[in-house]
Amino acid sequence: MADSILTTGQRRLHLALMALAVFMTGNAAYLFAARLLAGESYASALTRFYQSQLVLHVAVGILVLVPMAVFVVWHMRRALAMHNRRAVWTGLAVTTATVALFVTGLFLFQKANSVENRWAFVSHQVMALVVSLGYVVHRFISHHKPKAWAVRAGFGTVALVFVGSLVIHQATLPPDQPEPQKFVAKPKDGVDPWKDVWYDHGPGGADPKSTFAPASTQSVTGGFLPPGLLTNNDLGTQALLNEEIEKYGFAVNARIGSETCARCHADIVEQWSKSAHRFASFNNPFYRASVEAIRKEEDGKQRSQWCAGCHDPAIMMAGNMTKEIVPTIPESQAGLTCLACHLMDEVHGVGGNGAYRIADAAPDPYLYADAKSGLAAEVHDALVKSKPDVHKRDMLKPVFRTSEFCGTCHKVSLDKPVNGYRWIRGQNEYDGHQDSGVSKNNARTFYNPPVAKNCQDCHMPLVPAPLGDVSAKNGLVRSHMFPGPNTALPHIRGDTETVKAQEDFLKDKKLRVDVFAVKRD
Repeated sequence: MADSILTTGQRRLHLALMALAVFMTGNAAYLFAARLLAGESYASALTRFYQSQLVLHVAVGILVLVPMAVFVVWHMRRALAMHNRRAVWTGLAVTTATVALFVTGLFLFQKANSVENRWAFVSHQVMALVVSLGYVVHRFISHHKPKAWAVRAGFGTVALVFVGSLVIHQATLPPDQPEPQKFVAKPKDGVDPWKDVWYDHGPGGADPKSTFAPASTQSVTGGFLPPGLLTNNDLGTQALLNEEIEKYGFAVNARIGSETCARCHADIVEQWSKSAHRFASFNNPFYRASVEAIRKEEDGKQRSQWCAGCHDPAIMMAGNMTKEIVPTIPESQAGLTCLACHLMDEVHGVGGNGAYRIADAAPDPYLYADAKSGLAAEVHDALVKSKPDVHKRDMLKPVFRTSEFCGTCHKVSLDKPVNGYRWIRGQNEYDGHQDSGVSKNNARTFYNPPVAKNCQDCHMPLVPAPLGDVSAKNGLVRSHMFPGPNTALPHIRGDTETVKAQEDFLKDKKLRVDVFAVKRD
């Protein structure tokens, strides 16, 4: 009597499928265990080895689907003739669960692994367990049970893949990253903020010996940033820039520094493209006139860094603000790019004047981070979507939700290193907000809202995301147009839609006039 109902060709195909299945089982167990072991140490959850195994997991999963379908159809006719209903039904169950496993896995690798898609993640894990246990049951209730040595070899190989992968994972762990800044800390006991933090000029904490002095801006390494870091090497085309500069005087549609982000965050980039943040540098004709005037004065290039911390980080932090600037190059027309804000990892205090630090020491942890197109870019984006925890914690730190984060640039002063005279207060929205009833900080105010509000509650309202932004929750994202009072910038570029949006924002219960007494003459 034959020890198998499979033909020679079927046995060879089955052996190949079993080898892939055994690898997938050990690999899946490793991916699951590595994430559990990482816990809150999010840096440990995304080693380059882990990512390579995740990509391999998807590749093998896709590779196994077609030969598995061929085997099932090929095997089914003779299996039905054996009249073993239990084996048939368990075989069909394993096949169905495998298809579900493939569909949910591919969905997770293409779509964001978000709370809204949690069902797919849980279903994928459950189906993996069903397939593994279901196949064992199927084989042991079939007419020809597996040989003992084959069972030992299968389980042994699964264990070898699992343990070996974990060993390599542990050996390649990077150092733990510090926790992202949650809020702007108060000065330590015994530290005089006026003497020990403000230094000799200004409340931003600027060190006169800083690379970026007199700006309060810092980098983790203490030096200039690598070229292209804040623009993410998304520099657009010079031909489009030249065309728009000739027509408008500045870039309008060349979205410098955002093309990579737009692959996943199309709605947010579209909103940002109309914002005053985007038109903050030499693509803002009002600012350009001011900064070019100061740069013509004695020591003006160095002093212009005071402005550049907020308006020209892509120029200044690459070390070019103290040099001659060509206003038409991409960096000069970039404004505040996505990474100019989202690479900040620290706000020094509440003094403003660009009192932030850029995280330039840690490279992007995802594979193929520099890829701009092709298969490598697709793999990078899929990794971010399927394992977004690290990306979210790097790009959305808790301090970003505070008013102090906005205040680092929306609170300005001039001081002796800039004007050669003395300290003078400039534009300052932060203190006005803190002293208002909206923040609930001042007992003298009245008409308080039901709950305290920070800057983002009003200037980053939830808006629809019709372009399918992956960060949308219930179809909504935080507006990155940052509605406010600036209608001049959209007006000069003929953007009537944004002018109307700003006007509608201002008319929506943003101002109250109270008449306490009327005296007729």
